[in-house]
Amino acid sequence: MNTNIYAKIAEDETFQKLAKDKIKFSWKLSGLILVSYYTFILVVAFYPDWLSQPLHSQTVITWGIPAALFLIVLSMATTVLYVRRCNENYDGRMAAIISRVEMKSIDH
Repeated sequence: MNTNIYAKIAEDETFQKLAKDKIKFSWKLSGLILVSYYTFILVVAFYPDWLSQPLHSQTVITWGIPAALFLIVLSMATTVLYVRRCNENYDGRMAAIISRVEMKSIDH
């Protein structure tokens, strides 16, 4: 594709809506991760005793371990969610936009 096609794609109203949808979804996932991580850090800073408490009297595993594992799993889950949404939704829409813009370019 040449630069002219890129400009036409960028000007396309459907592409702009797609880009806006993708950015909005990305910010939602980023916000979820940021809030989760900063909450964990604030708990570590201001309530360290809570995270150092054992899960129950028969174990040495503290609440900090499941909290940290939750953050790791949450990060992986948001990555999977983003990739799946891109593959199922955004990629197909983008391919349709490119085809349509290329066809318009050939016709003109």
